[in-house]
Amino acid sequence: MSTLLDKSVENSQVANLLIDQYKCYAASVHCAYYSVFQRSVHILRYQFGMTERDIDLDAAFGGTSKDSHKKTIAVVYDKIDKANERQKAVLFRREMGELKGKRTKADYSDEVIDKALSVAARDQSQRLQTLLNNVFPLS
Repeated sequence: MSTLLDKSVENSQVANLLIDQYKCYAASVHCAYYSVFQRSVHILRYQFGMTERDIDLDAAFGGTSKDSHKKTIAVVYDKIDKANERQKAVLFRREMGELKGKRTKADYSDEVIDKALSVAARDQSQRLQTLLNNVFPLS
């Protein structure tokens, strides 16, 4: 298993702990999002052989952090679509965009993040993980 996949699993587990045991709702949203994002990067790197430069993960390669996430989501959408899974591709793009919005709100807004939003983000993350696993099973 790659370190990215280990981090993805860890973030998923921590998101649950932060909700259920620690009531740290904003942090749990952050972890829920990064669990899916790291899984997505793992898929691109290890199942498609893409480099960091290929998926523009680092600002040093000409992008910004906002651009890199948007581009990564778009590349994963394209890979799902090319696997003849158009409906799942559209669902991935929509759900990941929504989850990214929740993460941005949790990380940068001055609003209180409540349990309902945190649980919604966790559930969305779990649905996205299942979708990715169905299209790109771990070898």
